[in-house]
Amino acid sequence: PVYAWVAKDFGDGWSVMAGNQNVPWDLQTDYLEGCSLTAGDYSIFNYRFGIGRNTGVTLEKRTEPLRVRGGAFSQLGDQQPGWDAATNLSFAVAGRAELKFGDVPWDGLEVETSFPETRPSVVLGLSGAMSNGRAQNPSTPPTPSVQGVTGDVVARFGGFALEAQGAWMRDAPGAPALGWSTGAAFQVSWFALPKLETFVQACWMDTSDVPWIAQAGVNWYVDGNRLKLTAKAFVPFGSGNVNGIGQLSDRKSTRLNSSHANISYAVF
Repeated sequence: PVYAWVAKDFGDGWSVMAGNQNVPWDLQTDYLEGCSLTAGDYSIFNYRFGIGRNTGVTLEKRTEPLRVRGGAFSQLGDQQPGWDAATNLSFAVAGRAELKFGDVPWDGLEVETSFPETRPSVVLGLSGAMSNGRAQNPSTPPTPSVQGVTGDVVARFGGFALEAQGAWMRDAPGAPALGWSTGAAFQVSWFALPKLETFVQACWMDTSDVPWIAQAGVNWYVDGNRLKLTAKAFVPFGSGNVNGIGQLSDRKSTRLNSSHANISYAVF
């Protein structure tokens, strides 16, 4: 599927969006686009616990310290089209609220990185989602029925950024089997030089054969804040199959499919 939506701004902070759009769920799939992420791609946490995009309608209210977005969707955790309750999830709801501290407008926080000139800010986020698919869907094969909550905090201080996320989620996409999973992620980034940013990220998932996966890398900003070169390495900790980062195999990188790949790299 591709992004295809229409939006209407009603003024006074109210807006509505309809179509195939990001589900308001975790930190990186609501207001942060993929091109604005520090690590050059969505985090390991997002691949393990993210919902991604889906067809639905959302309503948003934005004020200076608070923004809230929520809506109804056709399904979560599955990409079958349509609203047919006999074969796939027929209804889902999801929402996210963020509270901001600091003299920075919301538009100035739509890039994950904290550049040297970035003013200090702290943003707290809380999300929830619910699908109703289990009752009407076939039991074989079982259909994902996503439910859960996520919480996160992002602190930016002029060239230094700290993130922490947590999730309690049923039928997470990165889990080895359907059921409830718990996870957490941490990311730190710092500009060692005016154009050179370093970052470290780690993610834990209790139900995975490889609970911990870490990555570290550098960004070299070629021209301003929008064009950069990224190099990073991945390190899984544990034995068994690595779940939730299969998308990385499509990049220019070594294939991360088991703990025997002690270290892998990616260049963007």
